Amino acid sequence: MRDLRAIQNSQRGMDIQILETLVRSFTIQEKLAFSPYLSKIRLRNKLNDLRYRQVPERNVLLNMSDADVTFYWLRNFIHPDLSYWVYQPPTDKRGCSKRILERDTAIDRMRTFENSQHYYSYTMADIEEYLNEESTEDATTERTDRE
Repeated sequence: MRDLRAIQNSQRGMDIQILETLVRSFTIQEKLAFSPYLSKIRLRNKLNDLRYRQVPERNVLLNMSDADVTFYWLRNFIHPDLSYWVYQPPTDKRGCSKRILERDTAIDRMRTFENSQHYYSYTMADIEEYLNEESTEDATTERTDRE
């Protein structure tokens, strides 16, 4: 898996086409690993909460299985907390040329596209596989929890 933090700083001078190709190549696992808000422990806790408390106790009548509801609700939990990899262009655009304004508009569109749910195609099995991978984050957190 690529370390997105390592390549994040090199993107400022990139051509828009290269930047877009990179963004389209990200997997959900890479984005989860990149986001500081979504640790594996937090995701595991949310998944367990959805499976054993929220979904079984829901008062909403949906024509979906509990597994499908769990997956959709988990996606709704994940995507707002994913960190943006694409840098945000300056908000003050006074005096900018038309070319710069077009570039900044393309970058803004990419930022919106980067974390949207419809862009990623993954399953619950992919998330569970990611959560079950051993990582240094898990080992460090478990050690501090035990102390």
